[in-house]
Amino acid sequence: MTVASLFFVVETRPQPQGSLVRGRHGGIHSDNKHLAGFREAVGWSARAALRDGRIPMAGEHVPVSLDCNFYFERPKSVKAERTFPAVRPDLDKLCRAVCDACTGVLWADDGQVCEIHASKFYGAPERAEVTVRLAATEGVRE
Repeated sequence: MTVASLFFVVETRPQPQGSLVRGRHGGIHSDNKHLAGFREAVGWSARAALRDGRIPMAGEHVPVSLDCNFYFERPKSVKAERTFPAVRPDLDKLCRAVCDACTGVLWADDGQVCEIHASKFYGAPERAEVTVRLAATEGVRE
């Protein structure tokens, strides 16, 4: 079985996909006002990588593996000995934002993501590095 992979970088501050809240006029929206811009950047970065012809979009029921590394600038108040940003945003919510942004771009449904490896680091520039692997080539849409 051949495994196809795709790597792309989202060159903006990663944003978590948090809870939904009801607005004053009854509408429902994310509690993170920066989420839409991050998800849009993820989608465009993924589309650009697809245009490079690295892998085709995964068709229905094709299992996908996702590796995400999120980088955040170290605040001046944080000592250099602290290696990892063990603070908000939550890693699972960062991954949720990437998964939802890639739905309809890299895979048909985010339920196809069967494996996720994710980490948060201090680093500049702030960014998300994403690797997607298709577990099989059958069922792949060109």
